Amino acid sequence: MYYLLASIAVIAASLVAGNRLSLVLPRLHPLLNRKPFCCRPCLTFHLVWMGMGIVSFVGACGSIFLAGVAIAFVIFFILRRINNKKVTL
Repeated sequence: MYYLLASIAVIAASLVAGNRLSLVLPRLHPLLNRKPFCCRPCLTFHLVWMGMGIVSFVGACGSIFLAGVAIAFVIFFILRRINNKKVTL
């Protein structure tokens, strides 16, 4: 039960951090102005699977990691679709 709550917290924190950090990191240093750091879906994907990896390591459960990777892919494709539909002026 606690690992489920930790997983939900990791996903929520990754969504918020991916949204904010994808805008801030490229301004900090030119090396951070690359695809995984300035792309919101990519950064969120990597934050989710790494966070779920930590939760699964602490919980010693590989199925949590596999579920986290699957959730990370789903979130990636949803965010990529949202970014592609966004109208820019």
